[in-house]
Amino acid sequence: MFLPDTYEFWMKQPVPKHIKAFDCAFQVRPGPIIKSGTSDYWYRIDSTTEITALIGLIHHHITDYILPFYNQYKSLFDLLKLQEVDTTFGEMIQIQVGLTLAKKGDYKLAKKEINSYLQSGKRSEDWIDRIKSEAIIRGLEI
Repeated sequence: MFLPDTYEFWMKQPVPKHIKAFDCAFQVRPGPIIKSGTSDYWYRIDSTTEITALIGLIHHHITDYILPFYNQYKSLFDLLKLQEVDTTFGEMIQIQVGLTLAKKGDYKLAKKEINSYLQSGKRSEDWIDRIKSEAIIRGLEI
């Protein structure tokens, strides 16, 4: 998922005109989406693979799992749901949502998300200072 504010936050440069996969802040592997029980899903392709069946399986995964998964993310707050899919996203999504809310002027909710993030775990002073600086740039005093 490409999030312009996240890109600017990490890369310290404007959003590129042509977005590449490595520009995306969050990449979700297909395993959890198609409920394979693993973090990833691999299609087995060899000389005995029935191509028509493979195409059908891929089509099924895209239409019944992958598109509905991505279509559920319509708002900034919807991104917080990614924590349910992959807990490693949780903290980074929370801070990005907070900083984006600040940029959009929703300071009350931004402060809530950022403070929750800062209080949820051990953070280095340098990292806390960077988050506070980023919040100030967006008009929010933490």
